[in-house]
Amino acid sequence: CEAFLVEGDSAGGTAKQGRDRRFQAILPLKGKGINVAKARLDKILKNEQIIDIVTMLGTGIGQEDFTLEKLRYSKVIIMADADVDGAHIRTLLLTFFFRQMPQLIEDGHLYIAQPPLYQIRKGRRAQYLQSDEQMNDYLLEASMESAKLTNSRRERPYTEKQFRTILETIRKIESSLSELGRKGIDTDRIFGQRFRGEETVALFRVQTDRGEFYRFEDEEIDQLIEQNTNSQLEMELEDLEDTSETVVEDVSDMSEIRELDNLIDGLNKFDILPHDFDRSNGVESSNGSSTFTIRDGDREPRKSNTVWDMLGVIEDIGRRGINITRYKGLAEMNAEQLKDTTMDRESRVLLQVKMEDAVEADRMFTLLMGDDVDPRRVFIEKYGSQVNLDLYGA
Repeated sequence: CEAFLVEGDSAGGTAKQGRDRRFQAILPLKGKGINVAKARLDKILKNEQIIDIVTMLGTGIGQEDFTLEKLRYSKVIIMADADVDGAHIRTLLLTFFFRQMPQLIEDGHLYIAQPPLYQIRKGRRAQYLQSDEQMNDYLLEASMESAKLTNSRRERPYTEKQFRTILETIRKIESSLSELGRKGIDTDRIFGQRFRGEETVALFRVQTDRGEFYRFEDEEIDQLIEQNTNSQLEMELEDLEDTSETVVEDVSDMSEIRELDNLIDGLNKFDILPHDFDRSNGVESSNGSSTFTIRDGDREPRKSNTVWDMLGVIEDIGRRGINITRYKGLAEMNAEQLKDTTMDRESRVLLQVKMEDAVEADRMFTLLMGDDVDPRRVFIEKYGSQVNLDLYGA
């Protein structure tokens, strides 16, 4: 049997309509959650949500009263929206299970549902996609049916195989740049160095006792090592808040940059250059010419001067003839859709919650939910846009 812990009354009601009553139970979670990383057990047991969860599972709670053999369900599935509020609810629930019912995780009973982010409808056929990445892949694949790409530096259009390789490589570059930008790295400067013919981008990761920082030149690293007091580093590393010393612990080059270099080099054989990634190029050059031309059957050819504009045109072609729905929450789906995408055993996607290193897991929960602000601030700055813990099974 399966127990679904569902965010909100509305989605909970929809899930009840879509469930298989023979083996699926639904518990809508409503009211205020509780930060079990801080609360004592007696306070936890006064929380209405916690009481409902413990009663539903039947195991009891706490080291003395918990009995795994009394668990009424083989799968306990957390089902929440894919937004900030949903992430907060998942974190609170994971914290609760880790602190009070770790055996559920250790024995593989805890799961996280993966509702779709998009519905794609073409004619009568509907398809569901889990992520923006899947959505982008779908659009590019759909565009391949009719789109042709030419480059002013080449005499002939790209073959379908070449076209596909180019698009896949650009997607990887886009992902790498997004990751580097998230870390506060000047990606325009990276391409600026490539425009000047520098074969390798010099970028180093500087590990200090206050977190990670990034510098482009060897000389900058030397200065950081020589001037390791906070007052001097403040000008270099930005916004350090107290007067304690900041110690440089490690300096290393970045594998992400080497990977980016390799991807860019891989496009050279297709006559696509680093300059083509400069977003300021516009649709046409000063002489009125364009690097890329995209043809779509008998329609008017569309031109672009950067790989990003070219990618946008190709995605537009992929969107033609389809209806795209982006779900903001579980409540936006009807019972049949929620059943087909998130609850049906044959078609759903579940992530099993794993806890292979309990010590590291406890440190992570304390970091994210505890009282110590500085470590949490550093963690959020470093990983804020991609919190993807091993506990989440991802």
